[in-house]
Amino acid sequence: MVNSVEVEKLSIFSRSTFIHDFTTLCKSMNASYSQTTIDNILATFEEHLENSAIIFRCTDRPNSVVNFRLFTRHRVDTIAIAAHAGLIKLEDPLAQITTSWSSLFQGDSKQWCDFNPSNGLAKTWVYFHQAQPIDKILSLPEIPASVQAHAPVLHSLALENVVYTAVDYEGRTMNFYFLVPGVLAADQAARYTNLAGCLPPTEQELQDMIDSMGPVFVFAVTVEYETGRVTRVAFYAFVVGIQKIPTVNERLAEFFSKSPSYDRQRSIVVAWSYGIGNSKYMKGETSYVGELSAIAEESSALWLSKLSSN
Repeated sequence: MVNSVEVEKLSIFSRSTFIHDFTTLCKSMNASYSQTTIDNILATFEEHLENSAIIFRCTDRPNSVVNFRLFTRHRVDTIAIAAHAGLIKLEDPLAQITTSWSSLFQGDSKQWCDFNPSNGLAKTWVYFHQAQPIDKILSLPEIPASVQAHAPVLHSLALENVVYTAVDYEGRTMNFYFLVPGVLAADQAARYTNLAGCLPPTEQELQDMIDSMGPVFVFAVTVEYETGRVTRVAFYAFVVGIQKIPTVNERLAEFFSKSPSYDRQRSIVVAWSYGIGNSKYMKGETSYVGELSAIAEESSALWLSKLSSN
């Protein structure tokens, strides 16, 4: 069983505590980081840190980086902030796509950020308050035709309702996160992993997913911006309480056990990722500060209301 780190509960972000906690975690996980890069990120987003939720993220691959994510509670133009600080370029097509996604649906969305502690801004997200149709998400003129061409296949798999989108500046990919109702079935999982040319989940993996996901889950499709090729898919489970973590390897177990959380209710996300060439790995995310569970509960209520009205 994974044991959580016992810490005094804090209500808001503390810069000095964050630096100590995060760098200590990176060292213990043999994960690289740059203090200069971390300082630059914190200075760039300083005015938003106390009013956001922050999580730590890692994978089960050896020596994988420990990232951190900023969940802003208010609508913030993170693209403009990052570009002004030199973390990205405004002319980057992935940044432009993020800005365009944010303008859809009367701006009923928020932008979030993933940070690589060695390289800076790794990923920007757009969170939609209501689950939105994939056709509208793909309709932007900035989206390459090779990416838009996946729409019929996604519809055939009943992947219709998008709750997040994201762009990965390091991998040069676009990510679409679908809200999927119903308990995951074996044939359904096989069709999903086949999108990335990967074998189906094993019986143990599938059972772990079913036990963790509940009646509604999030499924992600990763597509290369330049080629339109689906490179990876992933199944996500939102777990409340470290005692409910499914089967993970030693590295992820260590990550969860060593990651501090100041939230009153610690929130954990586990994902099973399947990619080209039958490459598989697991991802883990854990809330650090800012009460992520409150954001998750609000999001779930809004998304499920949209599903029930369809």
